[in-house]
Amino acid sequence: MSARPATGTGATPTTRPAAARPAVRDRLAQAGLATAALCTVLRLMLGGGAGWLTAAALGLAVFAAAAWPRVSPQARFFGALALPAAALVWLVAPAPGPILEGAVAQSTQFAALLAALATLRLPMRRSPLMGRAAASLLAARPGLRHGAVLFGSHWLSLMFSFGVVPMMGELLERAGLHVRSSPVARGMLAAVIRGLALTTAWSPMAISFAIVSSALPTLGVLPFVATGMLAAALILGVELVADHRGRPPTESADPAASVPSDGRALALILGMSVLLFLATLLLHHATGWSFMACATLTIPALSLAWALGQSTPPSTTAEREGVRLALSHFFEVLTETRSEIFVFSSALFIGQAVLAVARALGLGDGAGLPGWLLPLLCLVSIPLVAALSVAPTIAVLIWAQVFAGTASALAAPLTHALALTLGWSLAIMVSPVSATLLLAGAMTGVPPREIALGWNLGFVLRSAVVAGLLLAGLYRLGC
Repeated sequence: MSARPATGTGATPTTRPAAARPAVRDRLAQAGLATAALCTVLRLMLGGGAGWLTAAALGLAVFAAAAWPRVSPQARFFGALALPAAALVWLVAPAPGPILEGAVAQSTQFAALLAALATLRLPMRRSPLMGRAAASLLAARPGLRHGAVLFGSHWLSLMFSFGVVPMMGELLERAGLHVRSSPVARGMLAAVIRGLALTTAWSPMAISFAIVSSALPTLGVLPFVATGMLAAALILGVELVADHRGRPPTESADPAASVPSDGRALALILGMSVLLFLATLLLHHATGWSFMACATLTIPALSLAWALGQSTPPSTTAEREGVRLALSHFFEVLTETRSEIFVFSSALFIGQAVLAVARALGLGDGAGLPGWLLPLLCLVSIPLVAALSVAPTIAVLIWAQVFAGTASALAAPLTHALALTLGWSLAIMVSPVSATLLLAGAMTGVPPREIALGWNLGFVLRSAVVAGLLLAGLYRLGC
């Protein structure tokens, strides 16, 4: 039982409150993750080194032990499977050492990138600019509002990730469109979810790009981003046309008149997204470091600059205090993505175990199938697995490891990379356990499975057809 603070005039208790223990555990998790991220970036910058990998792995182990009570039940479930999966690889695979070492290296890389992305969420969440930028989407004219929300949330998600869902829901409530009862509000929230999900298809700042670039080292950053961006725009454009007839009638409440908006704030947020990408790309070309290592450096740098820029203290003393607080919050928020780190890191070992067993049983790894069929199977199977409440990360990482050993992926890396990321985008919308649908379900009172199979199923089926045709065309062109 937690000790309560003294409320009277008696002696101050000498025992330390039990609440201090979680604080110590949190600090330990933060220190472990910071160590893992720093050693990982140094290893990538310096071109390898077993010592850096060992130090990063030890830091990640400290983080996992300290953060275990604070992660989601699903993350603990996958975390509990990681060690048995690693043991299975050791027993079944003909050369388990390099496989497990590669899984450890990728785990530390993903953890470093997710920690970097976590630093971006705090300043974005606290910034009033983000709210005004999102409100400007609702301020569009009624005939253009649905498209503005669909495409605008897609771009805002670059910086704010799935946090754009509760933010837009709050703005709709403020405008008098209640997400628990209004068909218009629910339609707009569905548009937000779809715009957000398609960001995964191409964003170089997302974990999806880290996975495909690791599996397909010959993949070019600019061709992938440009083609993925066009694919997302095509899918969202088809959805805009298809959804026009089925949209519910407008209501009397007008978001434009109820929510203060700022088009300049939207332009600033979008401009910062472009600046972040260009800075990462320039660092990548100037140094030759991997794009993942560069993103792990540029994202926290932008986050810190943004946090400092949002506070304008009037004096030197206040300025120093603002810097100290910004650095303190910067360190504290590192572990905000702890559940995602658990899932991604564990999925690497589970995926390798599945592949090891499949190869031991003579099932192969897809190398005997026609090259054009692999991307299409990938595109379809990832959302199917996600609809069964299995984290799509498992299917994505298994397919990434399959692609890494096939000649067709080497010949057409762009097609295979987009098959992974587009499949993942569709999976987000049909997975009842995705963070996006869980947030939407909590806001609307609608079960996440109903959102997945009721709100989003038609969109996912249409998008799968468009994406399949696109992948077939790219493969035929040898891309």
